[in-house]
Amino acid sequence: MGWQYSAHAIDNLKYRAIDNRAILLHIKGLTLSASDVFEYYTGDKGDIIKAVYRVDYRGFFDLCIVISKEKNIVTIYINTKNDNHDTLDKNIYQKKR
Repeated sequence: MGWQYSAHAIDNLKYRAIDNRAILLHIKGLTLSASDVFEYYTGDKGDIIKAVYRVDYRGFFDLCIVISKEKNIVTIYINTKNDNHDTLDKNIYQKKR
């Protein structure tokens, strides 16, 4: 099954990226690895329903790609390579126990 892009992903690229075509072509050529996952979401049965990959893009940038289990690209955003989210407010995230 081929990759599908959500309308949300394309809309967000308009505001977050300089060259949408280059980003989409870059993604098309990627081979994703489990080692690239830095965040994931599970369903009620413990199955992974969404994963967030961080992959090398260009120079100082990485692409973060959110993918559903149906191979739908939910959204794409760019981070600088040195962005480690030190300012992230982790209190707003729910933790499962």
